Amino acid sequence: CELEPRHAQAHGMVGATLIRLRRYEEAVEPLRRAAELDPDEATYWGNLGVVYRRLRRNQDAIRALRAGIEHHPNNGQLLNNLAVVYRRERMNEQAIVLLESAIERLPEDWQLRLNLAIALRAAERCEDAIPHYVRALDLGARGTGPLFDLAVCYEQTGDYQNAIQTYERYVREVAGSDAAAAQRARDTIDRLRQRL
Repeated sequence: CELEPRHAQAHGMVGATLIRLRRYEEAVEPLRRAAELDPDEATYWGNLGVVYRRLRRNQDAIRALRAGIEHHPNNGQLLNNLAVVYRRERMNEQAIVLLESAIERLPEDWQLRLNLAIALRAAERCEDAIPHYVRALDLGARGTGPLFDLAVCYEQTGDYQNAIQTYERYVREVAGSDAAAAQRARDTIDRLRQRL
C-alpha cells in the first residue's frame, strides 16, 4: 500500500500493524520513514528498535534507540529497550551506566530497576543487584523470574536467611503452575538450611 510520504502517523500505523502480524522485515521501512518524518514521536523510534532487535540487527536497534533518546531523554521505554539490546550484545557495563543514569531521572520505573538488577547480576555484581531487585518488586515487577533471581543473588552473597525467605516466597508463587521448579527451590532451601 502506497502512503503519502508526509504522513508520519500513517507510516507508524502500518509499521505497528506489521509488528503485530510479526512481519518484522516489512515493518522496518514504514517505521524508519515515520521516525524520519516525525522524530519527536517516541513510539516510532521504540517500535523501530524493537523490530531491529527481533531481526537480530542489534547495531541498527542501538542506532534507532539512541536517536529516539536524543529526542526523548526521559522516555523510560526507550532507555529500557536500549539497555535490553546492550545486554543481548553482552555490553553489560554500557547497560549498567545507561540504566543508572535513567533511574536518576525515573526512580519509580520498575522495568528500569529490574533490568539494572539483571545487568548487574550478569556482570557478577549480585551484591549491587539485590537492592534493585527488591525495589523493582516493591514497585510492581511481576512474575517469578525476579524473585528467583533475587534468591540466587542472596545465596551467592552468602545471605542464606534472605535467600531461604525469598525461595519460600518463590515456591508459593510458582507451586500451582510449575511443580518441578517449586521442588527444585525446596531442595535448595533444604541445602541452605544445612549451612545455617
